[in-house]
Amino acid sequence: MKRFKYISITAVLLVLFAGLVYAGNKSPMFSRHQPGGMFAVVDNTQTTGNVWFVDSGSATGADAAGYGENPDAPFLTIDYATGNCTASNGDWIIVMPGHAESVSSAAYIDADKAGVRIIGLGTGRNKPVLSWTAAAGEIKVNAADVSFENLVFNMELTGGVFGGTTLYSTATDTVFKDCDFVIPSVDTVMVLTGGTRTQINNCRFYGSTGSGTGVTTAVIAIGSGVYNVEIKDTSIIAYNTTQDTALIAAASSRVSGFTLQDSSIIQGNSGASCWNFSTIGLVSEGLIKNVATTVGNAGTGGTSSYQLHTVLRLPPYNANE
Repeated sequence: MKRFKYISITAVLLVLFAGLVYAGNKSPMFSRHQPGGMFAVVDNTQTTGNVWFVDSGSATGADAAGYGENPDAPFLTIDYATGNCTASNGDWIIVMPGHAESVSSAAYIDADKAGVRIIGLGTGRNKPVLSWTAAAGEIKVNAADVSFENLVFNMELTGGVFGGTTLYSTATDTVFKDCDFVIPSVDTVMVLTGGTRTQINNCRFYGSTGSGTGVTTAVIAIGSGVYNVEIKDTSIIAYNTTQDTALIAAASSRVSGFTLQDSSIIQGNSGASCWNFSTIGLVSEGLIKNVATTVGNAGTGGTSSYQLHTVLRLPPYNANE
């Protein structure tokens, strides 16, 4: 029976191939067999790299050699999958719906392979969830061109106090796309300390506008000399306990090319601001467009965009435009 099964599959593939040749079309699909893995057909307009699978709920998976190439025998953690990627090869890490990990130590996930896409599957809270369970919990991005997509970063630590930053990027061209961030009482949610061209697109930062909880420095902190940060289609809701700091804040060295567009920011502390670049001449060649802001628990307070210098700022968002 197995022989006839294989003959049938081969016959189907030959028919499909003959149809493409006869029609004179070229297909973007290609076939590949990763060592130790399953036969796969991949669209080479998307990637020609290796595809790895991660699923913490799999009873047949393991962080070991011979796993990861097959969704029925996946890796169990994202960091182990990252270690198996080849830098600048276009590798993907597919994280399965319902996947869950506890971020419990420094550099728990160390994204140190360039060009890797970490792609979560699922919707709502069926997306892969990374939950902080210890004060030292941290994710680091140390390689260029790394993308985090459709993941939940739950930083609401229970029964403890954060020791420092939680998501720390020193690399160029880092992308956060379609991700959710649950904001606790932490020093900072995301720190960008090096590199250029970080993109934060279609992300949501969920916090509380109540005075009892909130960040103490910023939700997104842009370090010295970090250029061309782009924040688009993103919402931030939080309470900053420090009145002279903002939810998006820059360091004391020049930053250029900052973009904040088509986004909304709710700052619960009426004495603080939504964004703040406090040094004269700190920001240049920037753009702030279509940004709706609210300050104060009562839902009032204006745009609170003070101390933003040498930035091209277009008129506030108008829903009737």
